[in-house]
Amino acid sequence: MKSYRKSQSLAELAIFGTIILMLLGTLINYAVRFNAQQKTMQHAFRRALAQASGSRHSGAISLVRDVHVPSPQDPFGKGYVEQLSGSGQALRSHLLHLVPVNVEALPRTLPYFQGTTLNLYDCPSEGGGCTTSGYRTEYDITPEQLKKYNEIFGEANINSTCTEYQQICTTNPETGEQECEDGECLKYELIITDPNIGELVSYTTAVQYCRMIVNRRACQRECIKYDPNKDCSFCDQTMNPPNEDDPSYDPTRGGAWYCQGYYIDEATNRHVFPILKQMFAFAYEDSSGSPIRPKAMGVQPEAYSTKSVNNQLSLSQSSGNITETNDYDWDLTTYRDFIYHPYGDEDGSYVNDEDLPNSVQQIWTGYQLGDVTEYWRSR
Repeated sequence: MKSYRKSQSLAELAIFGTIILMLLGTLINYAVRFNAQQKTMQHAFRRALAQASGSRHSGAISLVRDVHVPSPQDPFGKGYVEQLSGSGQALRSHLLHLVPVNVEALPRTLPYFQGTTLNLYDCPSEGGGCTTSGYRTEYDITPEQLKKYNEIFGEANINSTCTEYQQICTTNPETGEQECEDGECLKYELIITDPNIGELVSYTTAVQYCRMIVNRRACQRECIKYDPNKDCSFCDQTMNPPNEDDPSYDPTRGGAWYCQGYYIDEATNRHVFPILKQMFAFAYEDSSGSPIRPKAMGVQPEAYSTKSVNNQLSLSQSSGNITETNDYDWDLTTYRDFIYHPYGDEDGSYVNDEDLPNSVQQIWTGYQLGDVTEYWRSR
């Protein structure tokens, strides 16, 4: 009977002890992932604050980290590598009225790829980071046309300068000479901060802008979306080409060059913009017509990894003591694609596709000198 009770106690201890250890390992796994994700988000926000404190009034950081997460199911606790991402944005509101007039002042996103060390990828334009907008100039804009530009691009993103005034002339009764002064503005020159000509461009956003530019009804739909009673008669104004009547692009007048050459697909009755389609050719479609990749630039979702493992076991004996050393080293490198559009390119025929390696290394060493002593270290 006593032997039976001892056997039962040992069986219960083995079963419940295993369950407790498994729960403890799961709790540690969750705590490591939660702590790493929180650290990633806070790190991204701090870097955004640092970026916004410079010459630009805004900062945006995109941070990708590959972290090692131990697993209780592995004999050496090697676990797996998990991708964590965080982003941070900071904006100095007292400088919102300023419009960038050079490349250095443009808003940017600075992508970081962090494994065991911090690897910075920098788009080649001046100022550091990848521009999320660009600036371009349009000429000979009337006050009514300006209202349409403000609706599409946002008044805060347009710097307007009057280039032609209405002349108000009167005759001086004493001298009989005609005296003139400037009246209302008749023509403007616009510097537009355009989100569709930076190094990181979104296809959905660019198509929406183009439709509002070349389709008056699309402009009116967007205009009354949040205020049905809003006066949107300015949508009938014709912008510099490309516009609803002319799909060409005239560099002497400016215009949204990425919308040029558009046509209406007879099958779908929708506008097609060849330059945008060519610019996002990397997001090719499968047989069903769905894009393989999202039509957005930056870090792409797919990735591939290479892993090397080195496991060495050595035994030595001296003076009656047996020393066992077990080294388990592994190195996992993850490769991701980062796609951006070169700043200043106006034909959409070229995008850069960079391969970004990111390495995570772990070293485990266990020692046995009579009794067992183990420790874990990572680099």
